[in-house]
Amino acid sequence: MAEDNNMQPDVLSALVAEIRSLREENSRRNTQFEERFIALELQQHQQSRSSELPEPTPSVTPAVPIEDIHVVATHSPHPTKRPKLRDIPKFGGDKA
Repeated sequence: MAEDNNMQPDVLSALVAEIRSLREENSRRNTQFEERFIALELQQHQQSRSSELPEPTPSVTPAVPIEDIHVVATHSPHPTKRPKLRDIPKFGGDKA
């Protein structure tokens, strides 16, 4: 019976050490979960803001080489031939 009394403090101190270890691990995991949660909230917020933003404007650089712009604009197979005034579409202004 005397031996049991001697072992109790060792067992108790081992249990206390185990509880402390588990609490530290639990605290570390909670911190990781909080960081992940905050990161996910931030990502979701950024995605919702990006969906509200207008579409990005196209590049200033023309997609068609400058030499071909005349052909594309007039739809003429002969780029040296000038289009007639009636063939040029009107933009804005009076609608006659």
